[in-house]
Amino acid sequence: MSFQTRDFDPMISLFTDDGIYETPYAFENSRAVGIEAVRKRFAQVAESTWNKAVRIDTVSVQLTPALDGSTVFVVFNITGVRVADNTPFDFPSSVAVIHTRNNYIYHYQDYPNVLGIRKAAGLA
Repeated sequence: MSFQTRDFDPMISLFTDDGIYETPYAFENSRAVGIEAVRKRFAQVAESTWNKAVRIDTVSVQLTPALDGSTVFVVFNITGVRVADNTPFDFPSSVAVIHTRNNYIYHYQDYPNVLGIRKAAGLA
């Protein structure tokens, strides 16, 4: 729900105090260490050009737990419309590897579909 409403606080509350959120293969290749840095990173996402250019209607999630019991692989697909001209989109938006400790996220590796995101927003 965070991606549809742009209210990332519920998701951020799932991170450990020393949690890490990173996008190792994205253009900006960002790495946020610590919950306040993660909060700041998602504030930047909320204010980004692409985020303001689209209305996300649905986010579907496919979870695959790893055998270690503390890692999950996640595939996200989003649908919505481009705000400027109501062009619809439906594409796989990212894959994530999420590592948990005591039921909290301590390392979130996000691999976004940057080209798909830019096309949906009309920026490519």
